[in-house]
Amino acid sequence: MASALLLVLHSPKLKINKRALTQIQAKKSRAACLYAPYAYGLPYRYAKGRLYVDGSTYSWKSKRVKGEKEIIGSCKGINQNIMAKPGSLEEFLFERYCLYTLHNNRLRIAYTHHNPWSFRKAKADVISNTLAESYNLGIIDVLQPNLVHMSDGVVVHTYSIEDVVT
Repeated sequence: MASALLLVLHSPKLKINKRALTQIQAKKSRAACLYAPYAYGLPYRYAKGRLYVDGSTYSWKSKRVKGEKEIIGSCKGINQNIMAKPGSLEEFLFERYCLYTLHNNRLRIAYTHHNPWSFRKAKADVISNTLAESYNLGIIDVLQPNLVHMSDGVVVHTYSIEDVVT
């Protein structure tokens, strides 16, 4: 199972919750980065990365194979694992059971299934984040995330993509 780190950075350009999400997942495979754009239209790009876990501290370095975009830093858990409360921001961020994408010029949906996320709040020390800068989202300071969570991850099952029926 992959460990995951979710950094939430404030972006005045975004309309939904005015936040940009950068999700780093350890053990992303080259096959997933090739398959996700083909099958789902997702903008995955292959990157070489390292994730080191030392107790409640995660240190990471990830750099795209093509291009110079990278994210380097570390974070430390600041409390015990919890589950998202109904109606909370954490529930909105973690408990996703479908994804929407524009694929082949059609609005598509893919349903997913996973156990509820167990996570903890964390404090991040981001050294470099040219990855977020490259999207020009209007994030004021890509080195100071507004919200950081750590998790050991969950196994996600994704079903075939379908057209959205309107």
